[in-house]
Amino acid sequence: MALLRAGLCPGLGAETIRLLGAGGVRTVVDFVSSDLEDIAQKCSLSYKALVAVRRVLLAQFSAFPANGADLYEELKSSTAILSTGIASLDKLLDSGLYTGEVTELMGAPGSGKTQVCLSIAASVSLGLKQHVLFLDSTGGFTASRLYQMLRARAEEEEEQLEALQRVQVARVFDVYEMLGALQELRDSLSQQVMSSMGPLKVVLIDSISAVIYPLLGGKQSEEILHPPPGLALMMQLARELKTLAREFSLTIVMTNQVTRDSSTGPLKPALGRSWSFVPSTRVLLESKEATWEKANTQRIASLAKSPRQPTGIQVELDIGNGDVQELSPTAPTEGL
Repeated sequence: MALLRAGLCPGLGAETIRLLGAGGVRTVVDFVSSDLEDIAQKCSLSYKALVAVRRVLLAQFSAFPANGADLYEELKSSTAILSTGIASLDKLLDSGLYTGEVTELMGAPGSGKTQVCLSIAASVSLGLKQHVLFLDSTGGFTASRLYQMLRARAEEEEEQLEALQRVQVARVFDVYEMLGALQELRDSLSQQVMSSMGPLKVVLIDSISAVIYPLLGGKQSEEILHPPPGLALMMQLARELKTLAREFSLTIVMTNQVTRDSSTGPLKPALGRSWSFVPSTRVLLESKEATWEKANTQRIASLAKSPRQPTGIQVELDIGNGDVQELSPTAPTEGL
């Protein structure tokens, strides 16, 4: 809340501030919400001068109104839909990943989270010729696997290597390194300079839980009666991710672990309810063991949260070669 002070705007001198303060008017909100005739009489000030000051303060501190049509036009001009490189996952996400949003891939170890991130990196860098920033907090990024995906999608070696150069990888093993990397990204985007990189559209974070979970003492944040100091860092990281996505029209994709309340309970994302507002879209990835009918492990993606699609829809993923088979929709998963 802004305090009234001398020089804040023309007409607000030290003596005027003193008289207003004596009358109980100390902040901008106090001033603009008060009856100026009463203030003029109580503080022995000119009514006309007070009206002029209020106009200036309203112009300085009021938010500019926007109508729905303007917001829609801005959204159309700034939003792009990027393919994940997996046809069934794109369909699950209503055509793909939307810029300006944060998407979360959650699942147990071995469910394919890193593989999907690599597929997104390959699709965006090769197919769309856009740059990708991969923030690796687990050491799970494998350049050889990414190169293998690029070779499967492009015949020319030069094209493969150019796509590989569009993917920048940063190792971030704690929340401070993560925040530092995001601040460096913000500075670069603000100055429209990406050093060796060109225009950036996608930020991949694998994994977000690896840097946040230690802050919570290994517990779900909602289970802690006395929140630890690390909770503030978690909220700072959450705000930075959402504002980066929105302000710079980025797609941010992060991976998260899953937990259960009991051995038979449903899978739910780690980090608890405090984190649930961060992603606009949540996808649960699960792996099913190979059977005599199918030699390879099946990976299933379920939509747990979406601003566009009904939750509970499932698809089968084949990250290796892109062949997909859609499964029938099921009821939404409880607790997600």
